[in-house]
Amino acid sequence: MRNGFRHPRAGATAVYQKKAGIGNIPHAQLRGLREMTLLDTGWTQEQAQGLLDSLKLNGGMPKWKPEHLQRLRDWSSTRQKDASTIEAQLEFIADELLHSFQAVGMFLKRAHTVEEAKEAVRPYVRRLAPE
Repeated sequence: MRNGFRHPRAGATAVYQKKAGIGNIPHAQLRGLREMTLLDTGWTQEQAQGLLDSLKLNGGMPKWKPEHLQRLRDWSSTRQKDASTIEAQLEFIADELLHSFQAVGMFLKRAHTVEEAKEAVRPYVRRLAPE
């Protein structure tokens, strides 16, 4: 396992990969933070990767419909988190998929590949996107 770690709860190996960094956060550290947030929910690396690829988060406030942005702000406010950070956005999305959008979350849990995971979350991602 190169530059990675074994996540005990998810049973998946997450390998740090270089991707565009944000602000002062190094590429590998940012990648690790994203995967840790999603792997903490019990999703595999493939499931987390498919969700990440579909969301296209890049720092700052995401380009979502106003009602979803307000839900993110409300959720973040009650948890004293900054809604403009990727970590807070990922925690919010994980919370939504585990509680408000359970069917999508369960479909994601059944995915075995990154492509299957992308397909599983497509309805949720479409709901977020502005028209």
